[in-house]
Amino acid sequence: MLSSSEFFGEGLDYCKYWEYIPNYVDSGGQPTEQMKKEITMHTKILVRAVTAALALPIIVACGGGGGDGTGGSTTASKGLSQGPITGFGSVFVNGVEIEIPSGTRIEVEGESKTEQELRIGMVVKVEWEKDASGRAAAKSIKYADDVQGPAQNIDPVAGTLTVLGQTVIVDRLTMFEHTTGLSGLKNGDIVEVSGLRDANGAIRATRIEVKTGTSASSEYEIKGIISDFNDMTKTFMIGATRVSYATANQAPSGTWGNAVCAEVKGSLNGDTLAAAKVKLDDSCFLNGGISSDSEVEVEGYISGFNGSDFKVNGQAVRVTSATRYKMGDQSADVSMIKDNVRVEVEGFIGSDGVLVAKKVSFKLGSDDHSKGGDDSSSPYKETKGRISVTPSNGTVTITNSAGATISITVNSSTILEDGIKLNLSNLGTGQGVKVYYREQEGKRIAIRIKLEDSV
Repeated sequence: MLSSSEFFGEGLDYCKYWEYIPNYVDSGGQPTEQMKKEITMHTKILVRAVTAALALPIIVACGGGGGDGTGGSTTASKGLSQGPITGFGSVFVNGVEIEIPSGTRIEVEGESKTEQELRIGMVVKVEWEKDASGRAAAKSIKYADDVQGPAQNIDPVAGTLTVLGQTVIVDRLTMFEHTTGLSGLKNGDIVEVSGLRDANGAIRATRIEVKTGTSASSEYEIKGIISDFNDMTKTFMIGATRVSYATANQAPSGTWGNAVCAEVKGSLNGDTLAAAKVKLDDSCFLNGGISSDSEVEVEGYISGFNGSDFKVNGQAVRVTSATRYKMGDQSADVSMIKDNVRVEVEGFIGSDGVLVAKKVSFKLGSDDHSKGGDDSSSPYKETKGRISVTPSNGTVTITNSAGATISITVNSSTILEDGIKLNLSNLGTGQGVKVYYREQEGKRIAIRIKLEDSV
């Protein structure tokens, strides 16, 4: 909120004041309660707020960004989203629907692919633009897994395994392909893991695929931030995995080393990954070429929290007094920001490379992984049954085998499996479904929904 001295300053900066207009004027252009309260003290506030609100053509043309905390323009027509895919029919990333028009560049593991190669749970980076109606259309979609190799130390009770020395954590939100789940894996199965790194460096898996046939080769992969780089011994670390590039056929030229993102392909030699290829990559975090007029959305786990600053997926983030906080449909506050809390951050990149948060949404995730969401104290529940009322307005009504009827809300953050559409138009009465949901403020919010015949 602006102080009265800032608001009455002679050098009015419309670009700066536009960021604060939502505090004074609602979506319909009417004064908010905050404005009404302050009008009695400072009548000029109304004049300045309305003047700024009417200055939209000027504001749209304003430059933004910088390390001054403004975070750039709030009327972006282009942007970048990074997070797991939650549905198709377009593509849903971070709860936002993004159209995939013809000509969209889709890259999977460095190769040009089609939309059919994308899967729910893949953590992708999407560049998009909005049209005049506000609908976002993808310009490019990029996916690269975090690790591929033999599964080891599988613990279904704890919900963990290791792959090439990397700790992988699974929960009821993890999507599995070619296996029924963690209990269906066996040591030595070659798995491809996509997920979000937490504050401890573990991968919170959003998708695990068991590789079969020719894809289950002895060529293993790992992606991450380089540490302990030693050009003399030709070794470095990615997380807990030691990599040797002494015999690599392909390695970066020029100066490279610690703190850069790299993708490594090779084979195991004891506990060391002997690299055949080392390629510098930008998919570990948001690249530095994002313009200040581009909106950014990134989902992941908080790490390195220090007052108003922290990181999400390697991206530096700063919250300010203007940052808004949400938990589902409810308001939240800054006190919920802690290491290993899963969040989605929206904002703009300043000239210092910091993402200045316009909004922080607290997401449900792996905090109950060790219990699988089954204990009575958990807000996460599971039910299955047959649809007893034609779905509409984002509500699915289910009658379970015991005859109990419950209604569950589906929203844009719900993981939609088996081709279920967000508008629920392809679901009908009698259809069997399985729903994983959370309870909050007396409501049931669907986290994941899939078709289920055996109900």
